[in-house]
This record gives sequence, C-alpha cells and structure tokens, in this order.
Amino acid sequence: MCGLFGCFPSVLLPASQRSPTPGRKPTKLDDTVTSLRQPFTKDEPYYPLNFIPVDQDIVAISGSSACEPLQTMNTFNSRKRLHWPSVIFGILVASFVFWTFSALSPAAHHVRNAVTPAPQAIATEEAFIARSDVVPHRIANVAVDDVKFVMAVEPNPGDFLSDLLVSKGAWETNNMRLIGSLVKKRLNLNAPCLALDVGANQGIYSLYMAKLGCKVISFEMQVRVAALNKLSIALNGLDDKITLIKRPVYDVEKSMYYVGNKVNLGATGMYEKPSGSSEEIRVDTVRIDDVVNEYVAVMKMDVEGSEYHALKSMSKLFDRDMVGDILMETRGTSRDAVDFLYGHGYSAYRLKSIDIPLSQTEIHESLGTLAKTRDIEDFLYKKRKL
Repeated sequence: MCGLFGCFPSVLLPASQRSPTPGRKPTKLDDTVTSLRQPFTKDEPYYPLNFIPVDQDIVAISGSSACEPLQTMNTFNSRKRLHWPSVIFGILVASFVFWTFSALSPAAHHVRNAVTPAPQAIATEEAFIARSDVVPHRIANVAVDDVKFVMAVEPNPGDFLSDLLVSKGAWETNNMRLIGSLVKKRLNLNAPCLALDVGANQGIYSLYMAKLGCKVISFEMQVRVAALNKLSIALNGLDDKITLIKRPVYDVEKSMYYVGNKVNLGATGMYEKPSGSSEEIRVDTVRIDDVVNEYVAVMKMDVEGSEYHALKSMSKLFDRDMVGDILMETRGTSRDAVDFLYGHGYSAYRLKSIDIPLSQTEIHESLGTLAKTRDIEDFLYKKRKL
C-alpha cells in the first residue's frame, strides 16, 4: 500500500483494493481488481476506502515490491485518496527530525542563546542588590494607626520580622507611635524635618516617618535587606523622601564583615576581622558627619552593639548641637554610647515612663541588669533642659 511518504509492505486491505504481486500468475481475483480500477458507472456500487462491506474477504498482502496508488472513482468525479494515518505519521516524523536538528545544531544553539540568554545565577548579595528589579519578596500591608503603607519583605518564611509583618501588619507599635509623635511635633513647628534611621533593617521606621512627611536618610549595611528597602521605597512612591545608604555606620572608614542572621535579619552584627565563612560579606563603613550637614530632628538607632562607634561618627553634629531626640536600642555593652550621650547633655527615658529622666547612675544600673540577663531595651534620649 502507498501513502504520501512511501509504501508499507504489510497492510491489511480488502481483496478488491490490493495490487497483484509481480511474478505470479494472474488470478480471477486480479481480474476483479483490474475491473475495479476502471471508472465506475452510476449503477455500480462504490465503497470509500475507509469502508469495508461485512461480506468482503480481508487478505494480507506482504512482501510486495511494487506498489502503486489505487485510483478509485466516486459517482461524479475521480481523485487520488490519501491514507491519512500515513500522512499523520510522516508529519510527526518530519517534525521530530526538524526539532532534533534544531536542538543539536551548533548554529541553532548559538542563535537561540543570542536571542534569549539563559538567566545567570545570582552568586553574591552584591549581584542580588544590583538586580533589585527582580528581588524575590513577599508583600506586607502595614498600618500604624491611620498611616498605611506596603513593605517588601523576605520571600521565605523563617525571618522573625518578615513573618510578623505579613501576618500582623505591625511591629513595635508603641515605639512607632513615639517616633510618630516626635516627627509630628517637628512638623507642627513648620520647621525642616530630617530623620535618620541608623540600622534600618527592612525599613519600617523609614517608611513611616517619610509617610508622615519627614525627609529620611536610611542606613542599612545588609545588601539583601537594602534591596528589599529599595523596592519598598519605590512601591510607596517615596523615592523623593528617603535616601538609602547601603553601608554600615562607623567612626572610622574601614572594611567590616558580617554573616546574615537567617532567623532574624535585624539581629545581624558586624565584626572587624574576616572569619572565613563562605557566607561572609565584606562592607565598607561610612561616617554620618560625611553625609549629613543639617539639623537632625529625630534619629532611630539599632546597630547591634556598635552604638558607640555610630554615635562617634556624628561627633561634629553633636558638637554643634544639631541632633534632636534619639530612640536607641540599648544593651549591657552600651555603656560607652550612653556616657557619650550624657556627656553631650542628653538623658535617658524609659518608654513606660517617658516623662521621668534617668540619672547617669540609674542608667548604669539598668545597663548592669541588661548585661546579666543578656537582654536589650529601647530608651529615648533627649536633651536636658538648661
């Protein structure tokens, strides 16, 4: 039997549709086949190729070396009929050959790569932030009273703050309200409002202060977290309000190192000598005095034990009395930082009793307790009234 793509040696056909094999004697059946090749008359029965009468014998034709298309004539016209299974099979074979060639051909491989380059793995956190337009993230809808904004946070569950923001939409509500009251107080004076967020983590304080109307300079050393901050700033349309500096604050310009805390990104501290960890990231420090030259109305600081060096990095601002209220995370090792602030005319206030200043002796006692318990506490530091 023949199809569009060749002949097949063994096919079941009705006896009336087979061709005689060369070299054998013609039979009565061959005469019948020959007669079937002649044009039909209107009175002769016509069976389409896909229809076999139930009383017609089925024979197997095998080993035939000569094969020619069987012409059949319907009642009104004559045409060659295709064997559609063969046609479909041929198309599938041709398609397979074409795509195999395309996949294996060096030229085709070169063209395909030139048009659609394969995505490169992001090997370092520096590359991660450089491609901040594709930062993996989850969206957290955050509200502080009537102020609402969105945040891009860590994409994978497990980071303490990210999970809390996604599930609750809030973080340190009392602290946020305190910061908000300080910003509003400054804005009510119709005075320029600049706030610093030193150790911004995922930027909730920066976003909140900017939404209230204050200009913010935000410092975050972790490049991966800074990439999330950058995305959050863009999502809220606050590019003109927040300046993000992706470097740690220190009183000396030098290289420092850190390994990100996988459970709590905000608990990541830095150290001076490399540890040799495969996850270690090197960062260069910056001094606040080299960045800021105007009055700082409000500052929030959370730098995981580097408070003293961070405060010293803005000594010129303190000496010129250009720093207002400070909300600082304080720990048992923060004594030098506390003494620095008291030396510049500040007093500490507990957030639970915000109107009662602590003497330097009282704050030292609190630091001793924090050292024993290895705990932390946020204090508000305000200028003492003369």
